Order: sequence, then C-alpha cells, then structure tokens
Amino acid sequence: MNTDTVIPLMNKAIEVEYQAFIQYFYQSLQLKGFNTMAFSQFLAAEADVELGHAKLLAEMVVNLGGEPSDHIEPVNVGKDPKQMIHNNIKREEQAIEVYRKLLPMVEENEYMHDTIYNILLSEVKDLDEFRALLPQ
Repeated sequence: MNTDTVIPLMNKAIEVEYQAFIQYFYQSLQLKGFNTMAFSQFLAAEADVELGHAKLLAEMVVNLGGEPSDHIEPVNVGKDPKQMIHNNIKREEQAIEVYRKLLPMVEENEYMHDTIYNILLSEVKDLDEFRALLPQ
C-alpha cells in the first residue's frame, strides 16, 4: 500500500464526511413543522453516521502514520427540503467517487478494505434514499 497516495485520499474522504455531518445536522435544525419532522430526524441520524465515518477514517490515517485532515469541504445546506435533497445527492455522489478510488488502494489491508467497503455501501444506500425522496 502506498501511504503517499492513500493518506491524502483518506483525508479527502474525512473532509467530505465532516461536510456531510455539518450539512445534514444544520439541515435537520432548519426544518420546521409537522410535515418535515420525519425528514429532520432522518437527517440528524445521517449526520451521526457520517461523523462516525470521519472518526474511523481519522483513526486509519493515524495508524498509517499520517495526520487526519481538519479541513471541511464547503457546506451547502439549502433553503428548502427539495434543494437540501439535491445538495445531499451531489455530496453523496462525491463521497462515492472518493471511496471507489480508495477501495482498491487498501486491498492488502483487510480491516481497511472492509471498513472502506462498508462506508461505500452506506453512502450508496444514502444516495438511493435521497433520490427516492424526490418527486417522480
């Protein structure tokens, strides 16, 4: 495993996970009213999952001898639920792209490979869920 390429890409993943945490958490706070309660709770729970991903990645970076990024990708909250969903779809697509690049790079380390793979599956699931929320 080439840590000179893996660590920067893991740090990019950390940055998009921090972004997701803040974006989803702030969205959950902005939504008001009975008809948005379920979506608000969904976003708050997703925020926690994304922060958990960042923590796992940060631990892996440290274990590889690197320093975890403290940078956060730009947050795009949105003004209404539809715009929020569109912003979140873009964020999930960005995360999936990073994890698809990272996965083959950590193939020789079973723990890292399985962890990255599970995070990738989680992001794909999130993307499907956000897409399903849009009117057909």
